[in-house]
Amino acid sequence: MERVTYEQALEDRDYLFAIGEANDYTGGYDSQKDLEHLLHNPTKGCATRCLISQIQYWFEAGTQNLRREKTMELVDQSAILMDIKRRYNLD
Repeated sequence: MERVTYEQALEDRDYLFAIGEANDYTGGYDSQKDLEHLLHNPTKGCATRCLISQIQYWFEAGTQNLRREKTMELVDQSAILMDIKRRYNLD
């Protein structure tokens, strides 16, 4: 994976979550781990890793409204989403 800056990861995560929150985000994704990591290591590097983890989960789970299969259909039709997917080696 290319080196992704905090600003890029935040922009990508915000773009994805504007489309829809990840499916089962509050149950399937353990956001408490992100919080623990940030509390023990409050750095941009740590925040970037947390954002990348959220981005990866979004692609794994799909959105709440579309679920994974329909979300992947949307991704395949969008150059921006394909760029984000490639940026994080999620092919």
